[in-house]
Amino acid sequence: MEVTNFLNSVAIGIIHKMNNEFDSHDFIMQLIKDHERKYVELLYSYKNSSGIFRAFHQQIGIYLSKNANSLSIIKIRQDFSENIKDYDSKNQKWSKIL
Repeated sequence: MEVTNFLNSVAIGIIHKMNNEFDSHDFIMQLIKDHERKYVELLYSYKNSSGIFRAFHQQIGIYLSKNANSLSIIKIRQDFSENIKDYDSKNQKWSKIL
């Protein structure tokens, strides 16, 4: 719930900084740049998960999917891009609704 509340307050601002096409990893990296302290606090709340980053980042992706209409974004395709651990992983590619 705390992740959702936080993203409700910052997601639109982050998306405005994104290129017209971006992926979930781009969104997460901008989130870290803009809100590093809160990102770390929320990440820590997943400390008992077997994959801390994956579990937290999955929640961010779910948030984007569930709120795509209100965020004025649409899914384009699944693609691979570099994640926070410097290896490629599959994630969602988005487009802003202009």
